[in-house]
Amino acid sequence: MPYPESEHFFKVCADNASLGAMGPGFPLFFEFVKRVGYLMAILTVIYFLPSTYMMYLAYQEIKGLINYDESVIGLYSFGAFVYNAEARKTEFVDY
Repeated sequence: MPYPESEHFFKVCADNASLGAMGPGFPLFFEFVKRVGYLMAILTVIYFLPSTYMMYLAYQEIKGLINYDESVIGLYSFGAFVYNAEARKTEFVDY
């Protein structure tokens, strides 16, 4: 009996406590993965959604300054915002 049979497999949605048969690290690892997933969901709401809205507002502001050959998707990068920001409206001052 070198190969495991169906009674040796764990279910996909098994409780973490039942995974302790494979060693103490398995339940801890899956608890860690679950909590990191929650943390990433919270950080997505806190960071990604407001920053996407701010990029949309910045796009609406610089929409008239861009050329027609520039990619709309490419404007969602940091370099495009630095290039199209207030840099065109400022003057070079030589001290």
